[in-house]
Amino acid sequence: MKTKHRILSVLTILALVASLTAVMVAPAAAALPLAISPASGPPGTVVTLTGVVTGITAPAPGILTAVGPAPAHLPVITPVHFMTGAGGQIALIVTILPGAPLGEATFTATVGIATATGPFTVTLPPVLPAAITLAPTSGLRGTAVTVTGVRFPADAPGILTAVGPAPAHLPVITPVTFLTTAAGAFSASVTILPAAPFGAATFTATVGGVPAATAPFTVIAVPVPTISLSPIEGRWGISVTVTGTGFPVSAPGIITAPGVIIPVTFATDAAGVIIAPVTITILPVAPLGPATITATVGVAAATAPFMVLPPLPPTIVPLSPTAGARGTVVAVTGAHFPAGAPGVITATPAGVIAPVTFTTTAAGTIPPAITATILADAPFGPATFTATVGIVTAIAPFTVQAPFVTVTPIGGLRGATVTVTGVGFPLATGGTIIATPAGVIAPVPFTTTAAGTFSTPVTILPPPAPLGPATITATVGAVTANATYTVGITPAITLTPIIGLRLTPVTVTGFGFPLTTAGTITAPGVILPVPFITTAAGTIPPATTATILAVAPFGTATITATVGAITATATFSVAPPLEPARVTVEVGLAAIWPHLGESVWLFKHGTWYQYFIREPGIVPEGLRLTHLERGEAYWIFLTRPVTAHFGGMFRTLAAGWHNISWL
Repeated sequence: MKTKHRILSVLTILALVASLTAVMVAPAAAALPLAISPASGPPGTVVTLTGVVTGITAPAPGILTAVGPAPAHLPVITPVHFMTGAGGQIALIVTILPGAPLGEATFTATVGIATATGPFTVTLPPVLPAAITLAPTSGLRGTAVTVTGVRFPADAPGILTAVGPAPAHLPVITPVTFLTTAAGAFSASVTILPAAPFGAATFTATVGGVPAATAPFTVIAVPVPTISLSPIEGRWGISVTVTGTGFPVSAPGIITAPGVIIPVTFATDAAGVIIAPVTITILPVAPLGPATITATVGVAAATAPFMVLPPLPPTIVPLSPTAGARGTVVAVTGAHFPAGAPGVITATPAGVIAPVTFTTTAAGTIPPAITATILADAPFGPATFTATVGIVTAIAPFTVQAPFVTVTPIGGLRGATVTVTGVGFPLATGGTIIATPAGVIAPVPFTTTAAGTFSTPVTILPPPAPLGPATITATVGAVTANATYTVGITPAITLTPIIGLRLTPVTVTGFGFPLTTAGTITAPGVILPVPFITTAAGTIPPATTATILAVAPFGTATITATVGAITATATFSVAPPLEPARVTVEVGLAAIWPHLGESVWLFKHGTWYQYFIREPGIVPEGLRLTHLERGEAYWIFLTRPVTAHFGGMFRTLAAGWHNISWL
């Protein structure tokens, strides 16, 4: 047993030796100085600390402490337990305690047996000055201002004053006393004096006889309230927009104009502007002429002029239609009547329509869809529609059309087709067209339109249809109307014009010829023959023209239209050119005078003469551009195209030189 105890003791000794040897050979952990930012600050300062503990290969626990100066060494922070980084890094953020002792303090970070330190200075907290704030910081006279103060001596009496700009420094408020709280704060309400000077003012809070804090205030000049109207004139019932500025702020107001408008209320905004939209309406009974619109807010008022214009005269828009047969429905519209009032539509002479009642719209118009119907026995001829609203009336004309028939053309050969047109008949009703004597046409049925009109082709019967005048009769119910047509009329032609110079174009019209048959217009030596083909009505086609020859003899000529064995003639006078009198150059060249060059050259009796046309004087007999004689010639230069008169004829000349001669 003694041997076993001896062996255990030896082993224990060997283990202790090995342990001591391990401690002796392991590298010792070391710490570098702590970096502290900021290096000083009052209680409450947030401080960042960084450092490194060497010889550490894995995160290790540590503790951070900080104490004030000797001898008390009071704590500066609350101790912080931390873990280093894997490489021994230290990174901490701490806050200086509110009651930390002032002066030099030492931060210590301990990791195992290693420590790191760093200095920090705890300073006094900054002393902020007393201060006052104003709400608002500007305003008109009479504005209420709230003054708030902080950081004054606790529980101390004080006085609040305010004065205007230098040099007068007139009072802006009535001085107000106050008592600060235990925290050194106060609040007071004051009002800007009615006579406070305009511009920059200074509020001052004084405690213990010493001015402790000031704040600026601006006294705004009282604005002049103004209003504007749009439009500035108008008639009864018009809406007018009112805008305005310069009124007391955030206050109610009213717009008035006795007898002109109904009062309208409004409010202003924080800038004293009338809050839009504000609209007034001119009363239907407002006196005509100038009126005054007034906007009032408290004791502040502004006015603007408005012109009440006379109402437009009531009118009936042209009736639709403006003419028609019995039974026609007529639409009546009108404007500028009294609004929302009863009215009646009548017509003269009596018996044209039955009275129609209505009520005008809010805009004073006759409502849509108001109609009147022409009575079945209404008298034919002009009538007058009248719309009456109270004492206001308006009229519009209407024609009650009597049945009437026309035949186009008014005559022609047997077999011709004519058009029979009628107005003033019963509306949308069937009728018949006949002719007397019998045998001129076969009866032709037709139906009138919704306006009581019709237009129907009718064919004159071939022989033995009687020749001479015939009566074409259209009958619709009990209503009839007649027109005359001549069967087999004498052919005739008309010339337009009937007199003219050579080369004058003459339009030839004619009727009574065989239908759709070739013909010719002739006048030997006066015109060239002009061929044509008559229409289905036996007329010469429109735009048939013959031109007077340049060598046509002067005097009366006979122009003949021939279709088969049928002929008709008319006369035309070929007029000679007029001979001009001796004239000055200004008159003789009047047509082209403004556009001539500096001179005109004349060739006369084998000699050229140059005349400077801008010089005054009588031009020789030969220098007349309105007349030429054989053997004479001119050279003229034109600055622009003109139309000139030569020998009774007109010619258009281009710009540039021209030789005018008779050889």
